[in-house]
Amino acid sequence: MHKARAVDEGSWREAFGNEMRFAKTLRPHGPVETIYLGGGTPSLMSPKLINQILTDIDQTFGILPQAEISMEANPENLTVDALKNFYNAGINRFSLGVQSLDDAALAFLGRRHDSATAIKIFEAAQIIFPKTSLDLIYARPAQTLAMWTEELQLALSLSPQHLSLYELTIEPDTAFGHKARRGDLVPLDEAPATALYELTQDMCHAHGLPAYEVSNHAAKGHACGHNVASWQGGDYIGLGPGAHGRLTSQGRRLVTQAIASPSAWLAAVADMGHGWSHIEPLDDDEEQEEKLLLGLRLASGLGADDVAMLAPQLNLSMLRQFCDDGYLINDAAGLRATAKGWLVLDYLIGQLRRSD
Repeated sequence: MHKARAVDEGSWREAFGNEMRFAKTLRPHGPVETIYLGGGTPSLMSPKLINQILTDIDQTFGILPQAEISMEANPENLTVDALKNFYNAGINRFSLGVQSLDDAALAFLGRRHDSATAIKIFEAAQIIFPKTSLDLIYARPAQTLAMWTEELQLALSLSPQHLSLYELTIEPDTAFGHKARRGDLVPLDEAPATALYELTQDMCHAHGLPAYEVSNHAAKGHACGHNVASWQGGDYIGLGPGAHGRLTSQGRRLVTQAIASPSAWLAAVADMGHGWSHIEPLDDDEEQEEKLLLGLRLASGLGADDVAMLAPQLNLSMLRQFCDDGYLINDAAGLRATAKGWLVLDYLIGQLRRSD
């Protein structure tokens, strides 16, 4: 992503306003409990525009006084003054996409900041924002237990309230995917990647940051409310280029997706009042599969009522087998995956769904 030399922020505010008013025709009620400015680099927006968009959301839907308002940002080009301006604009939860605290790994990942800069910005953010989060990527090629132990220990020494720790995924049609296909990059094998995952769970738990979701760890009271609500099947409106959403409208669960290109999105909003390229209802099977997939990502899992609703679509013999083998727990509280189950979650879900 790059920042255009000249941005007409008035046009962007108008476009966001038009799209949220269109969304209100599908889901008219509020108020909004969480807002997440993420996907890409929302910190490229000025604090003034962020504040204007939040004002428009409040006027359109209402925002709860205690609403969680998060923003993602990368360390490069951030200053302490910029952080203060984002806080004054209305941001109360700040997520820093550090990706690594090892300079060689940052170069490998194509990042333009170094570890010292990331630490400086994160420590400043901890003073300014009520809630903060740090994002890291591990299970990189040739990464050892000793290397990750040192890096994760450094992150934990910063006393974070929340850590998002993602295993590196090599997607086929990406720069890393092309390198892997040529043999210029060798992804980490399953066994060492599993060992790194288990080490991550142990170290974070020991520091008071247990996993509340497959890749997310938080101190008590610091889980990301926006993401938890999404994983639990709550509605969320996706505004802006490339945004995805889930809306319940007239008893149907709708999937929405916006045009990715900023210029094409702006043109579509000017023409239609929104930039959504897809507005489609989920059928019952898709909705149930999504509920199962997302719910089992959470440590709390699925509640008993959801399990009862899903039961007719589940392979109950496989469910019993996975529970006996220690991958799942099914009790009066509901259904949830163990740490062992999280390692093979996609496989478990595929087997749990009835094929007839």
